[in-house]
Amino acid sequence: FKGNFDGNNHEIFGLKVETDDWYVGLFGCIYSGSIKNIKICSGSVKTSVGFAGGIVGNLDNSTMENCTASVNVSGSGNVGGLVGNISGSTVSNCHFLSGEIVGNNSYVGGIVGHVQNSDKSTVKDCSANASVKGSECVGGLCGWFGNGDHEFSKCTMKGSVTVTNNSCGGLVGSLYDSNGTFTDCQFEGLIKKDGDCGSTGIAIGADASNVTFKNCVCTIDEQTKTDLGNKKVGDSSKRSDDYNYPDDDIKVADK
Repeated sequence: FKGNFDGNNHEIFGLKVETDDWYVGLFGCIYSGSIKNIKICSGSVKTSVGFAGGIVGNLDNSTMENCTASVNVSGSGNVGGLVGNISGSTVSNCHFLSGEIVGNNSYVGGIVGHVQNSDKSTVKDCSANASVKGSECVGGLCGWFGNGDHEFSKCTMKGSVTVTNNSCGGLVGSLYDSNGTFTDCQFEGLIKKDGDCGSTGIAIGADASNVTFKNCVCTIDEQTKTDLGNKKVGDSSKRSDDYNYPDDDIKVADK
Protein backbone atom coordinates (compact mmCIF):
# COMPACT_ATOMS: atom_id res chain seq x y z
CA PHE A 1 0.00 0.00 0.00
CA LYS A 2 1.43 3.40 -0.99
CA GLY A 3 -1.49 5.75 -0.41
CA ASN A 4 -3.06 7.58 2.50
CA PHE A 5 -5.83 5.88 4.46
CA ASP A 6 -8.13 7.44 7.07
CA GLY A 7 -10.34 4.92 8.87
CA ASN A 8 -12.45 7.73 10.36
CA ASN A 9 -12.58 5.72 13.62
CA HIS A 10 -14.96 3.15 12.16
CA GLU A 11 -14.76 -0.13 14.12
CA ILE A 12 -13.63 -3.45 12.65
CA PHE A 13 -14.85 -6.63 14.35
CA GLY A 14 -13.83 -10.21 13.59
CA LEU A 15 -10.72 -9.49 11.55
CA LYS A 16 -9.34 -12.82 10.34
CA VAL A 17 -6.04 -13.07 8.49
CA GLU A 18 -4.58 -16.57 8.21
CA THR A 19 -1.91 -17.26 5.60
CA ASP A 20 1.44 -18.81 4.83
CA ASP A 21 2.61 -15.56 3.22
CA TRP A 22 5.01 -12.89 4.48
CA TYR A 23 3.82 -9.42 5.54
CA VAL A 24 0.43 -9.79 7.18
CA GLY A 25 -1.99 -7.57 9.08
CA LEU A 26 -4.91 -5.40 8.13
CA PHE A 27 -2.21 -3.96 5.84
CA GLY A 28 0.56 -6.31 4.79
CA CYS A 29 3.13 -3.69 3.79
CA ILE A 30 2.96 0.10 3.64
CA TYR A 31 5.65 1.99 1.73
CA SER A 32 5.79 5.80 1.60
CA GLY A 33 2.21 6.02 2.81
CA SER A 34 0.15 6.90 5.85
CA ILE A 35 -2.70 5.42 7.87
CA LYS A 36 -4.70 6.87 10.74
CA ASN A 37 -7.86 6.54 12.84
CA ILE A 38 -8.19 2.75 12.58
CA LYS A 39 -9.94 0.67 15.26
CA ILE A 40 -9.70 -3.12 15.21
CA CYS A 41 -11.93 -4.38 18.02
CA SER A 42 -11.53 -8.16 17.68
CA GLY A 43 -9.95 -10.83 15.52
CA SER A 44 -6.66 -12.54 14.71
CA VAL A 45 -3.64 -12.21 12.44
CA LYS A 46 -1.71 -15.40 11.84
CA THR A 47 1.07 -16.50 9.49
CA SER A 48 3.45 -19.45 9.43
CA VAL A 49 6.28 -17.11 8.38
CA GLY A 50 7.18 -13.55 9.32
CA PHE A 51 6.33 -9.86 9.47
CA ALA A 52 3.01 -9.94 11.30
CA GLY A 53 1.30 -7.05 13.05
CA GLY A 54 -2.13 -6.40 14.46
CA ILE A 55 -2.47 -3.52 12.01
CA VAL A 56 0.60 -3.56 9.71
CA GLY A 57 3.10 -6.29 8.87
CA ASN A 58 5.83 -3.95 7.58
CA LEU A 59 5.85 -0.14 7.84
CA ASP A 60 8.51 1.41 5.59
CA ASN A 61 9.12 5.17 5.25
CA SER A 62 5.54 5.78 6.41
CA THR A 63 3.41 7.10 9.26
CA MET A 64 0.75 5.54 11.44
CA GLU A 65 -1.28 7.48 13.99
CA ASN A 66 -4.34 7.25 16.22
CA CYS A 67 -4.89 3.52 15.72
CA THR A 68 -5.94 0.75 18.13
CA ALA A 69 -6.03 -3.04 17.95
CA SER A 70 -7.49 -5.81 20.11
CA VAL A 71 -6.39 -8.98 18.32
CA ASN A 72 -4.22 -12.07 18.67
CA VAL A 73 -1.09 -11.94 16.51
CA SER A 74 1.21 -14.85 15.68
CA GLY A 75 3.99 -15.64 13.23
CA SER A 76 7.54 -16.88 12.96
CA GLY A 77 9.53 -13.67 13.42
CA ASN A 78 9.13 -9.89 13.23
CA VAL A 79 5.87 -10.04 15.18
CA GLY A 80 4.36 -7.02 16.96
CA GLY A 81 1.06 -6.11 18.52
CA LEU A 82 0.66 -3.11 16.23
CA VAL A 83 3.46 -3.47 13.64
CA GLY A 84 5.74 -6.38 12.82
CA ASN A 85 8.64 -4.32 11.46
CA ILE A 86 9.30 -0.60 11.01
CA SER A 87 11.98 1.17 8.96
CA GLY A 88 12.29 4.94 8.66
CA SER A 89 8.76 5.42 9.98
CA THR A 90 6.77 7.11 12.74
CA VAL A 91 4.11 5.48 14.91
CA SER A 92 2.24 7.83 17.25
CA ASN A 93 -0.71 7.59 19.63
CA CYS A 94 -1.38 3.96 18.75
CA HIS A 95 -2.46 1.35 21.28
CA PHE A 96 -2.62 -2.42 21.46
CA LEU A 97 -5.54 -2.78 23.84
CA SER A 98 -5.65 -6.54 24.40
CA GLY A 99 -4.52 -9.86 22.98
CA GLU A 100 -1.74 -12.43 22.72
CA ILE A 101 1.39 -11.83 20.64
CA VAL A 102 3.39 -14.95 19.79
CA GLY A 103 6.52 -15.36 17.69
CA ASN A 104 7.96 -18.81 17.18
CA ASN A 105 11.33 -17.33 16.31
CA SER A 106 12.87 -13.90 16.90
CA TYR A 107 11.98 -10.18 17.08
CA VAL A 108 8.75 -10.15 19.05
CA GLY A 109 7.35 -7.08 20.83
CA GLY A 110 4.22 -5.71 22.44
CA ILE A 111 4.11 -2.62 20.22
CA VAL A 112 6.65 -3.36 17.44
CA GLY A 113 8.54 -6.56 16.75
CA HIS A 114 11.59 -5.16 14.93
CA VAL A 115 12.89 -1.57 14.65
CA GLN A 116 15.71 -1.42 12.13
CA ASN A 117 17.46 0.36 9.25
CA SER A 118 19.71 3.44 9.25
CA ASP A 119 16.71 5.69 8.57
CA LYS A 120 15.42 6.85 11.95
CA SER A 121 12.14 5.48 13.26
CA THR A 122 10.12 7.10 16.04
CA VAL A 123 7.51 5.46 18.27
CA LYS A 124 5.78 7.87 20.65
CA ASP A 125 2.74 7.96 22.93
CA CYS A 126 1.97 4.29 22.26
CA SER A 127 1.01 1.43 24.56
CA ALA A 128 0.39 -2.29 24.78
CA ASN A 129 -1.66 -4.36 27.20
CA ALA A 130 -0.71 -7.86 26.18
CA SER A 131 0.80 -11.26 26.67
CA VAL A 132 4.00 -11.47 24.60
CA LYS A 133 5.92 -14.67 23.94
CA GLY A 134 8.84 -15.46 21.65
CA SER A 135 12.02 -17.46 21.22
CA GLU A 136 14.60 -14.67 21.16
CA CYS A 137 14.79 -10.88 21.07
CA VAL A 138 11.51 -10.47 22.96
CA GLY A 139 10.45 -7.22 24.61
CA GLY A 140 7.50 -5.43 26.13
CA LEU A 141 7.82 -2.44 23.81
CA CYS A 142 9.89 -3.96 21.00
CA GLY A 143 11.88 -7.12 20.38
CA TRP A 144 14.91 -5.74 18.52
CA PHE A 145 16.09 -2.12 18.18
CA GLY A 146 19.13 -1.24 16.12
CA ASN A 147 21.09 -0.30 13.00
CA GLY A 148 19.89 3.29 13.41
CA ASP A 149 19.35 6.01 15.98
CA HIS A 150 15.69 5.36 16.65
CA GLU A 151 13.50 6.77 19.41
CA PHE A 152 10.83 5.49 21.79
CA SER A 153 9.13 8.10 23.97
CA LYS A 154 6.21 7.98 26.38
CA CYS A 155 5.43 4.36 25.56
CA THR A 156 4.10 1.80 28.04
CA MET A 157 3.56 -1.93 28.27
CA LYS A 158 1.43 -3.79 30.83
CA GLY A 159 1.20 -7.57 30.87
CA SER A 160 3.63 -10.45 30.58
CA VAL A 161 6.71 -11.14 28.48
CA THR A 162 7.93 -14.74 28.08
CA VAL A 163 11.11 -15.94 26.37
CA THR A 164 11.96 -19.52 25.40
CA ASN A 165 15.58 -19.00 24.27
CA ASN A 166 17.43 -15.72 24.88
CA SER A 167 17.45 -11.90 24.87
CA CYS A 168 14.36 -10.68 26.69
CA GLY A 169 13.47 -7.57 28.68
CA GLY A 170 10.48 -5.62 29.91
CA LEU A 171 11.31 -2.70 27.64
CA VAL A 172 13.34 -4.25 24.82
CA GLY A 173 14.77 -7.66 24.00
CA SER A 174 17.95 -6.67 22.15
CA LEU A 175 19.78 -3.41 21.38
CA TYR A 176 22.37 -3.37 18.60
CA ASP A 177 24.55 -0.75 16.86
CA SER A 178 22.49 2.31 17.79
CA ASN A 179 22.75 5.68 19.53
CA GLY A 180 18.99 5.87 19.93
CA THR A 181 16.91 6.82 22.95
CA PHE A 182 14.17 5.55 25.25
CA THR A 183 12.51 8.40 27.16
CA ASP A 184 9.64 8.27 29.68
CA CYS A 185 8.88 4.63 28.89
CA GLN A 186 7.37 2.10 31.29
CA PHE A 187 6.86 -1.61 31.78
CA GLU A 188 4.60 -3.19 34.39
CA GLY A 189 4.08 -6.91 34.73
CA LEU A 190 5.80 -10.29 34.60
CA ILE A 191 8.93 -11.45 32.80
CA LYS A 192 9.16 -15.21 32.47
CA LYS A 193 11.86 -17.61 31.30
CA ASP A 194 10.40 -20.77 29.79
CA GLY A 195 13.40 -23.09 29.98
CA ASP A 196 17.15 -22.45 30.21
CA CYS A 197 17.16 -18.93 28.77
CA GLY A 198 20.03 -16.48 28.59
CA SER A 199 20.39 -12.69 28.40
CA THR A 200 17.17 -11.84 30.21
CA GLY A 201 16.86 -8.67 32.27
CA ILE A 202 14.21 -6.57 33.95
CA ALA A 203 14.47 -3.79 31.34
CA ILE A 204 16.80 -5.05 28.59
CA GLY A 205 17.80 -8.49 27.40
CA ALA A 206 21.08 -7.95 25.51
CA ASP A 207 22.77 -4.60 24.89
CA ALA A 208 25.39 -4.17 22.16
CA SER A 209 24.69 -0.48 21.54
CA ASN A 210 25.12 3.06 22.83
CA VAL A 211 21.40 3.59 23.39
CA THR A 212 20.54 5.88 26.30
CA PHE A 213 17.52 5.88 28.61
CA LYS A 214 15.83 8.68 30.55
CA ASN A 215 13.02 8.53 33.12
CA CYS A 216 12.10 4.91 32.36
CA VAL A 217 10.46 2.66 34.97
CA CYS A 218 9.99 -1.11 35.20
CA THR A 219 7.49 -2.23 37.84
CA ILE A 220 7.73 -5.92 38.74
CA ASP A 221 6.97 -8.25 41.63
CA GLU A 222 9.51 -9.76 43.99
CA GLN A 223 9.40 -13.18 42.35
CA THR A 224 10.28 -11.76 38.93
CA LYS A 225 13.05 -9.70 40.48
CA THR A 226 14.46 -12.82 42.16
CA ASP A 227 14.16 -14.96 39.03
CA LEU A 228 16.16 -12.39 37.05
CA GLY A 229 18.78 -11.85 39.74
CA ASN A 230 17.60 -8.24 40.16
CA LYS A 231 19.45 -7.36 36.93
CA LYS A 232 18.26 -4.48 34.79
CA VAL A 233 20.16 -5.92 31.83
CA GLY A 234 20.69 -9.56 31.01
CA ASP A 235 23.96 -9.07 29.11
CA SER A 236 25.77 -5.75 28.53
CA SER A 237 29.21 -7.26 27.82
CA LYS A 238 29.16 -6.05 24.19
CA ARG A 239 28.31 -2.45 25.01
CA SER A 240 31.14 -0.15 23.91
CA ASP A 241 30.88 2.51 26.64
CA ASP A 242 30.72 2.47 30.44
CA TYR A 243 27.03 3.31 30.79
CA ASN A 244 25.72 1.70 33.98
CA TYR A 245 21.93 2.24 33.70
CA PRO A 246 21.49 4.57 36.73
CA ASP A 247 18.16 4.75 38.53
CA ASP A 248 17.45 8.19 37.08
CA ASP A 249 17.47 6.52 33.66
CA ILE A 250 15.96 3.11 34.45
CA LYS A 251 14.25 2.64 37.80
CA VAL A 252 13.05 -0.72 39.09
CA ALA A 253 9.91 -0.35 41.21
CA ASP A 254 8.09 -2.91 43.34
CA LYS A 255 4.65 -4.03 42.23
